Amino acid sequence: MPAEPLPITVIVPIYNGAALLGDALTSALTQEPPPARVIVVDDGSTDDPDAVLAEFPTVEVIKQQNQGVGAARNAGLRRADTDYVVFLDQDDRLVPSALAHATKLLDTEPDAAFVSGRNRMIRADGAPWESGAADLRPAVRRDHYRELLYQSWIVPPSTVLFRRSLLTTAGGWSEDRRLKGADDYELYLRLARQYPVLDTEECYAEYRMHGANTSSDAQKMLDGITFVLRRERVHTQSSIELERARRSGLAFWRAVLGLKAAGQELMLAAKTRQAIPAAAGKAVVMVARHPVSFGELVKDHLVHASARAGGGGFRAVLVETRRRLG
Repeated sequence: MPAEPLPITVIVPIYNGAALLGDALTSALTQEPPPARVIVVDDGSTDDPDAVLAEFPTVEVIKQQNQGVGAARNAGLRRADTDYVVFLDQDDRLVPSALAHATKLLDTEPDAAFVSGRNRMIRADGAPWESGAADLRPAVRRDHYRELLYQSWIVPPSTVLFRRSLLTTAGGWSEDRRLKGADDYELYLRLARQYPVLDTEECYAEYRMHGANTSSDAQKMLDGITFVLRRERVHTQSSIELERARRSGLAFWRAVLGLKAAGQELMLAAKTRQAIPAAAGKAVVMVARHPVSFGELVKDHLVHASARAGGGGFRAVLVETRRRLG
């Protein structure tokens, strides 16, 4: 006898992502037990996603003119009628039984707005990265809003199961395009500020790494996160502890993403053989400004490269460098 569907709607916003859409939908539909509904929101794609969608007759489809990912997610949220919703990016995959595990956690905490899990990275072709590619950070057990101000541990949105009623009450996803890829971070802060949230070490999604990832543009991500944290000050200025966390978060991202942006600019200059001195000078300035963060990034970089290659080597460092710099 088939298992009773989980009270979950999986919402998949797509924009010119037909090539990977089948993988994402298969990972949702093969969950055990399956979700009650799967909704694809086509945000004005021009790459014929209908050819892929025809292979998934149970999937509901919403079509709209291009309005951005926030608007696409909200369109799916308005259509959903289940207790819980998850937003699966078009290029990611849910891990088997992820939805069942997340549902059990939210069922035990009826006041929680969401539960976040961990990810493991996969290559552009869907193959897993070698050892060391899983997110193994310990679960955050308390002070979630403060910890999110310091640093968001939630990547990608596919690792989060939301309680639909509270997400709707909080206003859903922001459609402000000034967020520049940090719309998920803004939402986690907004919900954690108002409601209890949960976090688990369980892996919920596979995060596909490729050149088109929003997170591969470090300067864009830095601009978006800076916008979010500056705007968050109205909620933290009355608390010394929270304001300290917000300022620390800004400093962290300016160092980490600033260094990465400088590295990306230098690699592009080397590739195009244009503006190399200016890019190199900027990289040197960033390293001089953030020597501790640079050292930590290099150490972490080499550890991951060694783990993925089963011991290290120059080739491993090159592979890891290309992945991290997009």
